[in-house]
Parts: sequence; C-alpha cells; structure tokens
Amino acid sequence: MKKNFFFIILVLFYSLNLFAQEPRIIKSRDFALILTAECSNNPKPSIKIKWEKNQLASQYAIFRKLLKDANFSNQPLAILDSNSLEFVDNNVLPNVLYDYEVAAYSLGSVQSGGNKVPINFIAYGYVTAGVEVLPPDYFGYALILVDETMVGTNGISKEIDQLKEDLREEGWGVIVKTVPRAEKFDGKLVKDVKKIVRDEFANTNNRITALYLIGRVPVPYSGDLNPDAHPEHRGAWPADIYYSYVDSEFDWTDNIVNRVLDGQREENKNVPGDGKFDQSTIESRDARFGVGRVDFYNMDLFYSKDVPNPELELVRKYLIRSHKYRTGQLPVKWEGLIDNNFNPDTNPELAFASSGWRNLGSIVGIGKIKEGDILTLLSQENYLFTYGCGAGSYQSAGGIGSSTDFSKANLNGIFTMLFGSYFGDWDSKNNLMRAALAANPGVLTCSWAGRPHWYYHQMAANIPIASSALLSHNNLVTYKPNVVFTSQYPNGVIYAVGMKQIHTALMGDPTLRLYSSDVPAPKNLVATFLGKYKTKLTWDAPPLGGPLPITYNIYRSNSKYGLYERINQKPITENEFTDSINYDGEMFYQVRAIRIQNSNTANFYNMSRGIFASVVLSDVEDNSNLSNLEIYPNPASNFINIDLQITNSSIYELSIFDILGNNVRNIINEFVYSGNYNFRLELKDNSGNKLPSGIYYLRLSNGKNSTSKLIAITE
Repeated sequence: MKKNFFFIILVLFYSLNLFAQEPRIIKSRDFALILTAECSNNPKPSIKIKWEKNQLASQYAIFRKLLKDANFSNQPLAILDSNSLEFVDNNVLPNVLYDYEVAAYSLGSVQSGGNKVPINFIAYGYVTAGVEVLPPDYFGYALILVDETMVGTNGISKEIDQLKEDLREEGWGVIVKTVPRAEKFDGKLVKDVKKIVRDEFANTNNRITALYLIGRVPVPYSGDLNPDAHPEHRGAWPADIYYSYVDSEFDWTDNIVNRVLDGQREENKNVPGDGKFDQSTIESRDARFGVGRVDFYNMDLFYSKDVPNPELELVRKYLIRSHKYRTGQLPVKWEGLIDNNFNPDTNPELAFASSGWRNLGSIVGIGKIKEGDILTLLSQENYLFTYGCGAGSYQSAGGIGSSTDFSKANLNGIFTMLFGSYFGDWDSKNNLMRAALAANPGVLTCSWAGRPHWYYHQMAANIPIASSALLSHNNLVTYKPNVVFTSQYPNGVIYAVGMKQIHTALMGDPTLRLYSSDVPAPKNLVATFLGKYKTKLTWDAPPLGGPLPITYNIYRSNSKYGLYERINQKPITENEFTDSINYDGEMFYQVRAIRIQNSNTANFYNMSRGIFASVVLSDVEDNSNLSNLEIYPNPASNFINIDLQITNSSIYELSIFDILGNNVRNIINEFVYSGNYNFRLELKDNSGNKLPSGIYYLRLSNGKNSTSKLIAITE
C-alpha cells in the first residue's frame, strides 16, 4: 500500500475516534460494501456509483482504475462523509470499462475476554462499470481437455459436440483434446498434459483464455501449505492452476519440500522427486488464463447402481444442464443467497462471508440478497449466486450440510461459493465442492472463497467466469477483503490468507457468463456464392421482444471452430451483407444481433448467439442457370448420390476438389446433352484410394461458368 494512502487513512481514523460512540460488534457484512452503478450517456458520459449504507462507516473513499490496469489510482477520486450513498464520476469515456473501489472507513468492536474492544477497519466494495461498452468480437480460445475414456461409443461425444457449438455461438474459438485418465497422482502425465496446454497456447498466439478440464484429467499437486490453518492438513494440495503458468517451467521445482508426516491424505505428502512441486505461492509471475474442472471421480455417494458408468453419467448430466443455462432454458431467480455460519465477533479474519456480500451485491443488486439455509432454499428455487460457509470437513460445512445431504437434496443453483476447513482440498473422496456440482440438479460452478477471497464483480459486465478465477488467483493486494488496524499493525493489515497460492480452483465450466442468451438471435442465415470470391449473406430478423433497435455484426473464419473476424466496420441495420475475399476453399460466416443492455453495474452492447452458414470460395464465375446439382447423403463416408440437371448442352467438367483447391477426382470431362442425370459415386481419388475424412467440394464447370456443392466426408 502507498504511504500517502495510509496517511489519509490514519488522519480519517484519528478524527473518527474522537467521536466514537460504543460501536457495536462487527458482522461479516460490515466488511463488504455492497455497490451498484448506473451508467448514462445523456447529456454526457457519467457513472454513478451507489452503495448500501454501512452503519459503522464514518467516511468513504472512491478509487478507480481502467479494467486492464494492475492497480487502482493512488489518490482517491473523492472522500465523502457517512451520509453519502453515491458518487458521480463525470470524467469517463464511452466504450471504456472501469473498476471502482469504494473504501468505507469504519469503527466497530470485537469480543475479548467478555469485553467489547473497539477496532478500526476498512470495508471494501468493487464494481466494473462502463458507458455503452462495445462487445468483444471474441473471448479467445477455450481449450477443452477431455478424459479419453469418456469419448467414443456410449461416451459424452454428443455433449462435447454440443458444447463446441455453444461456445462458437458465443464467440469462442474452440480446441478439444483428449488426454490420458489418471485416477491416482501421476507426475509424468501431469507434465504430458502441461505440454499439450503449452503447445496449444503457442499455436493460438497466446489467445487461450479458458482451460476446461472434463473428467479425470491428471491432477497436479504442489506446495507445503495448509490454507485452512489445520497443522495436520499441511502438505501438497491439488493445483490445477499449474496448467495456466505456460510461460516457463522454471518456476516449478521438485527438490525442496519434504513433507511426509502431517498430511491426512496420501496425496498431501510431498517429498523430493515424487512429481509434486515445491511451490505454495507463485509471486514472480501471473497465471495466464482461468481454469475450471468438472470431475466426478471418487464421488460414489452420487453413483446410481442402475447405471453402467455413473461417473460418466454425472459428467453428461452436468454438460446438459450447463447447455440449458447458457441457452436460456433454465428459469433462474436473479437473487443472491448467503448462509453464514462463521462470526467475526472475536476475530475479523473470520469475516469469510464478506466474499458473499461483496460479490452478490454487485451482481444481483442492492436489496436482492437473502440470508437463509442453502439446503432449504436451493431445494425450492434456482438462485443465481449463493455463498455458504461453516466449520468444515472434507465432506461437510457446519450449518450448511454434507455431501450426503447434497446427494439426497434437490439442490438447485448456478454460481456458488463455499468455505470451510478441509474441503478446499477438492481432490478428496465425495468432496463437498464437487458434491455441489454432482447433486440433482446441481450447481454449475463452485469456488472455495475465503482463503483467498474471490472477486466476481467483473461478471456483471458480461465477462466470463474464467476471468474471475484468474483475477482471484493472481490478486495480491489490488482487491482487498478488508484492512484492520491494531496496535501491532498501526498502519493496517489485510486479513487475508491464500493470496496467489496454488490451491485456488474453480469447479465447473470456466466459460459461463451471466448474459449469454439475453439477446434473441437472428434466423435462417443463407450464404450464396456469387462467383469471383464474392458471397451474399441474407438472414431473418430475430423474434420481436425486448428493447430496440437491433443491429448486426458479421464475422467470418476459414476454420469452423476458430476465431471469427468481424468484417463490418459499423453495425449492420439491413438483413443482408455482401463479402469479398480472395480465398480458395470453405469459408464460415457468422451473424449476431446486437442491442444495448444494462446490468447492475454496467451499460454495454450485448450480442446474441451466432448463426452460421458456409460456402466454398473460388475465382470462377457462378451462373445459377448453369445446372441444378444436388448430392446426398451429406455428410457421407463411402459414396454419394449425384442428381444433375443440365440446362444447356456443352462440354462439362465435373470434379472433386479438396479444401486447398487441389483436383482429387475427375468424374466427367466431355460433351453432355441437356437433361437429368442421376448416378452413385464412390468417394475415391484418381488413384482409386478412399478419400480421407475432411471437407471437399464438387464442382461442375462448362469453361465459362461453374457451380459447386460442399461435401463433408467422415470416417
């Protein structure tokens, strides 16, 4: 912290204590300032930050940074008295996202030896806000690593294909790789998987922004730590974040830690050369992308005896529920729920539930957070965001419930934070965090929020949860849960454990967002090849409903699951667009509708899910009167049927070309009379070999004009 910042704090607290009146005992909620923001561009850009009154606060200070910046400004934008509940920032630009920090300088009491002892502290709140922020054209690549035993016959291949489609509709590039399964710790396989991740990161020019682990992907272990503060739980903890440190392997050593006695689980033991790393904290550099895991190995409380592969079926159930959420098919109660079973009345560090208040307020809004029992309320409604904490074991949190309870309850919910001892070590049998995902119907994400505290406020600006996972891991002192002033620490101490430690982990899909299906999508995209590399796109407007106007962005890519490049300079108001690009081969087009949307903190342009069509481009002229060419089945594996209607007698060439434009099969090269022709063609090349799987096109040409049909050949 900067010296002049603490000087301001000390002056404020000196004046505060002059008028202190028997402050009440503090609660977890007192350490969180619940913020929202109102953004306007009339008559000029402005952002109004609003907060719920903090009864113990004497003054408020407002700080700001650009979202992309590492640190908040050193000097506050304003210092306001205890009666102030809002601040208007008129010095903002449109299409810029800002992070705001509001610090509430407060005085409360803790219990000590039966007495009330006053303490000075700072409560914090955070919001991400912006005025008419344009949507990102893409979110980057999502790298999905799937346990190889879960694909193939009777596996989750269908659900993975659906996930790929969902992601490209939302603006992700998608890479799917199968990796070896590792039920027990295997240091070699961990490094093998890391190499896959590093290679793909390099292949995409460092544009992977989310890593999604599905199934029993090898689990890295690292460190000599016990963030739950139990001495017997010290040792190596699961460290999926290892996969996100792609810049160098030199940070990860295996020759120092020698922890053999304290760990309760065999996996916690860590000795030189065992494949488990030494690092408990990585402060020298940052992780590069958020990591999420869906893994139901060793969760037999949730295994149905009537199912041949219950672990796989739990993964399938999860993927189906995730698809329904992201496509708007799940009714969601847009409120927050907090179940707090810790009290900071003797120790401010026990204010774990401040993570709940701080995050939920910015996402669901002031006045939309309920306190109650998670098991009871989540059995009744599908809350958007929940937080629960209590004294824990690997399979339970006091006052919340156990994995056994979760296996029997009707547990709804979307985004969840849980905290308590032991179960942050998530790779344990019937672990509580993974139980929340395995439950029926189950939540979609869960994080161990308290050591460290997690920061989800950027999600209100429609940013994927992967960014929150990354921010929460990389955060050291930029985002603070609280600052407490004591005789030992007169300049203040941040009561936080776990900052930048390797155990930070997200259970669930890291690509999920809050607003992935709010804008209705256009319909019926048709891409028509006009010849000479030109394509005409036409589509139907989306169903009416919601605020207008609707405009469109147009994208293209030469890879179905690659990143799509926007090709319109300004939003399109018509329902058609003509593109021209010198490219031989198949081109994929995407159209997305756009309209303005307000969250509880930001004002942004949101895009619909994309619709797609493709054409095969070439330099030949096209003449729609040349012929009628139809093929079926398509996709095909061994043969196709060709229906050909020739309208003008002439010399025709009918050939198959690969995606690079190479002629791989000559079919006809002779004079053909007008008429209808139908024949069956084996999918072989000019040498009689079966054509390998891939994209091809069948082209009919009379020397002046041509027409083409795409062929998808599968194994």
